[in-house]
Amino acid sequence: MKEQAAGLYAQTMAERGFLTIAFDPSFTGESGGQPRYMASPDINTEDFQAAVDYLSLRDDVNPKQIGIIGICGWGGA
Repeated sequence: MKEQAAGLYAQTMAERGFLTIAFDPSFTGESGGQPRYMASPDINTEDFQAAVDYLSLRDDVNPKQIGIIGICGWGGA
């Protein structure tokens, strides 16, 4: 969940000048949907793609400089 490790990584990177985003993957944390607490590599990939899509539309982001850090089990997406 974003309040755990992902949020800490995002905060530290933001303090070093990066624009960051931390989110709860589908069905976990504060995100909605059923079933709860389900992990799926396909859904995880879609979540990361949605985050990249969102960032790439921002005026303050260069889409060619977007990177992803997956924490723990989510890192395999």
